[in-house]
Amino acid sequence: MTDSRFHRDGAFDDDTLQPLLDWSDLLTAENPTDLLVGLGQAMRPYVAELALKQFDGDVGETIAGWRGGPASTNPPHQVEIGGLPHWRLSIRLSENAPQMVLVERALMAVEAWRSARQGLADAQDRVDARTRELDLIQALGRGVAEARDLDTLFRCAIELLQSAEDIDVAVAAYAVGRRRTVLSMESRPLDDDTRTALAGQAIQLLGWADDDRPATRVDHLSGYDDTRGTLVEWDESSLVVLPVLRGERIAACLTLLPSRPAGEGALRLCYSVANQLSLHLDRILTVHEAEADRFRAILDSMPQAVLLLDGQLHVQQANPAAIEMFAKLDMPLVGSIEAVLRSLGMFEATDRVRCGERNCESCEIRYEDDRTFSLSVARLNEDRSNEPDMVLVIGDISEARQMQLQLAQADKMSSLGRMISGVTHELNNPLTSIMGYSQLLRAAVPEGKVAERAERLESEARRCQKIVKNLLSFARRREVKHGSVSLNEVVESVLALMGYQMRIDGVTVETDLSPDLPAVVGDHHHLQQVLVNLLTNARQAIRSDAQSGKIIVRTRLHGGEAVIEVEDDGPGIPEALRSRIFDPFFTTKPEGQGTGLGLALVYGIVRDHAGTIEALKEARDGACFRVTLPLPERPRRTAEEPEAELPEVEVGPATVLVVDDEEPVAQMICESLREDGHTATCAHDAESALEAAQERSFDLVIADLRMPGVGGEALFELLTERHPRLAERLLLTTGDTAGDAIERAGARTGCEVLAKPFDVDALHRAVRKQLIISPDERDRSEP
Repeated sequence: MTDSRFHRDGAFDDDTLQPLLDWSDLLTAENPTDLLVGLGQAMRPYVAELALKQFDGDVGETIAGWRGGPASTNPPHQVEIGGLPHWRLSIRLSENAPQMVLVERALMAVEAWRSARQGLADAQDRVDARTRELDLIQALGRGVAEARDLDTLFRCAIELLQSAEDIDVAVAAYAVGRRRTVLSMESRPLDDDTRTALAGQAIQLLGWADDDRPATRVDHLSGYDDTRGTLVEWDESSLVVLPVLRGERIAACLTLLPSRPAGEGALRLCYSVANQLSLHLDRILTVHEAEADRFRAILDSMPQAVLLLDGQLHVQQANPAAIEMFAKLDMPLVGSIEAVLRSLGMFEATDRVRCGERNCESCEIRYEDDRTFSLSVARLNEDRSNEPDMVLVIGDISEARQMQLQLAQADKMSSLGRMISGVTHELNNPLTSIMGYSQLLRAAVPEGKVAERAERLESEARRCQKIVKNLLSFARRREVKHGSVSLNEVVESVLALMGYQMRIDGVTVETDLSPDLPAVVGDHHHLQQVLVNLLTNARQAIRSDAQSGKIIVRTRLHGGEAVIEVEDDGPGIPEALRSRIFDPFFTTKPEGQGTGLGLALVYGIVRDHAGTIEALKEARDGACFRVTLPLPERPRRTAEEPEAELPEVEVGPATVLVVDDEEPVAQMICESLREDGHTATCAHDAESALEAAQERSFDLVIADLRMPGVGGEALFELLTERHPRLAERLLLTTGDTAGDAIERAGARTGCEVLAKPFDVDALHRAVRKQLIISPDERDRSEP
């Protein structure tokens, strides 16, 4: 070190001989040794040596020294220097040195240097502390910027704060919507009383009532040390309570309990953290409120009733559908709705989710016979409290379930219709044989017991024919076709179909039909359906109340309209239910015994016919339904127009080829033709028929429309190619009368189609027609 660093030329006053020190240079000394060297250099003519000791109690240690002055035998002067740690300056002056002045000046120099160095150190500490604070705030800003909920926000803030300041416990209290949360984040074991007291500090600042106080959730910080003793006693003055603002309102509170009292820097850091929390809390709550608005819009638009419940089954939120549903049920959504859920049969499923047995539950609830509800209960995923909130979604699916029953019934009836169609097709073939042979037998033996029996056989066969026809009329799918309909014929056809069931059920049916009732315009099949439904309801009503009863069916003309009434002596219709009997899906029958659509269908059909239906109040015993239908402006004939009379032309014996896979039917047709003087040949398939047509000439071919392999239509095409003249003399027969097979076959081939079962007379007329009318005349007669 050079002398010029700490003194300059003329460093002493010429008058007083006192040293003139350059304090600015002296204060730049890096350490005590540099300080004493500089001080000694400045006072060298008067100072022999300098020494500086540092004391720890009574034990001293030399930390710096200088020996560069003139030799001296003077004892050293000991000067105490205040501050911590304690210093002592030893000065040995040269001979004839001004003692007091030099000692004071040296003391002043050391004290000034020490004070300056301490100030610089303190300033550097403050700079370092502030730098750490800023680094922490920046890290906090980066960490909380990714937070999407308040739990994550406060946890991130406390973890960062814990890395800078030793925090024993931090309690955060906040609310999101109606949900309130108290979260205790701990770095050491804590007893319940201490935790409750700390949570109370935060809750008090937010102004929450004790009865609204949620349970405190506990979360361990990453530095949790369970080896430390349980925190029981603590000084309330060491608490740091930080309000977290949103605008001018306290939105949350953070209570900190540091391991040691917080200093100025720690407090400054805590309040900086609180400011950061305020910014991001506002961001998170703004997003949550926007999501809540969208959620509310979704809930409000849902047709199902939606309820948000807390752990005590209090309604936190209900959408309009829920309010409307429970208002109709006369069940208030006030307080705990446990009683409401019990009365609806929904409590057990809800309680299983509330108790944690299931995360979700779905079921259907039957309520008061005519209502069915779907129930879905689920725990809200974002809620992690001990008493989780739940969402209940309730739908009134009564109509849907009734519709399912209706569809199931329709499917069953469709299957039944297909089965009936197949069965009747199979019945028509043997019925054709029975009717034909009974007529042949009666013609062969016109008198006696055999004739009587043959007549009885024919009568029963015709009865079967009528039953099959009625079955087909109900099984057949058809378009609505309005035409002239006799209500009396509708009644007779329906009673013929339902008579057996009525008899075995002990129900007597009486009729009072007006013989002069004009025909109405309508669909015959639909009007049959009206009467079937009314009679079925009457029969079921009687059977529900007694073992037997009576039904009266009347038709009459009244006020220029046709009237049909169905009256029974059953239990009748309660006055309270009279206004609902025509409502879809309304039924008083037990579950599974009715769809509630019978009278609704009747009402719709009658309305489509411009008529009215009513349940008469003046019925003495039982019920009476009256259907009124308008009459057409001009009466129409109800019977089919009679066929045009065939010209009186002699028809000679013809050669006829009969093609039918049913041997009895083919044999009966052949025998009938032979009895009429014709020559008949049987073939049981199309191949045999073509071979026969190749071998000999035929005047007429009678072929079944449906046969294995090649049917009647395909045979027509083959005859057209090979025997065109014979194709023009083709008569088709079929037992498939359930659909539109007859119409389609006639349209495609231009041939007449004779429906089974037919009798001998119908067969002879059809054969005579084919033999009389030439192909050219047939073409001219077609529209």
